[in-house]
Amino acid sequence: DGRGGWRVLLALLPEERARDGKPVTLRLAERGDSELMFAWQSMPEVRRYSRCPELPSLAEHVAWVEASLARPDRVLSLILHDGLPVGVLRFDQLDATPIQEISILLDPRLHGRGIAAAALRLGQQLFRGAILHAEVDPANAASRRLFQQAGFQAIDARRFDWSYEPRTAGPTAPASAAAEVIP
Repeated sequence: DGRGGWRVLLALLPEERARDGKPVTLRLAERGDSELMFAWQSMPEVRRYSRCPELPSLAEHVAWVEASLARPDRVLSLILHDGLPVGVLRFDQLDATPIQEISILLDPRLHGRGIAAAALRLGQQLFRGAILHAEVDPANAASRRLFQQAGFQAIDARRFDWSYEPRTAGPTAPASAAAEVIP
């Protein structure tokens, strides 16, 4: 399917840990993950801060996943907590730039456990040479905190950016990540 390189990169990422000490990893999404992702998308807690608050139909969502898996400028991955899928981490290359928009969705029943923070650290490692861009609803205090604690800098009321600065061996500004919900 042309995504072997991404599979290798994801397999080579060092493991991150959630607050409970369990491993958090990423794996590429597959067609068979559509219904699970749709179930998360259908939760009111997820739709509340979405760029598109209207719930797509299952058929629309499956078509979106199919199209996403075929796009070379998109990396659609599942977040695994102790080997079980618990959310989605997506990267979209913006135009022909080194900017990757990041979008994260975590099953709301698992919020507050440090899983999203661990997944975000994995994304920062995966795209170390890029600028990460996030769009976060100003009312979404939890996502704003998540990105700020990960070293993202607020650019304006909605935008957060992060980039890796090798001289300091840690995250600095700017780069962005989108905490929008996947359709």
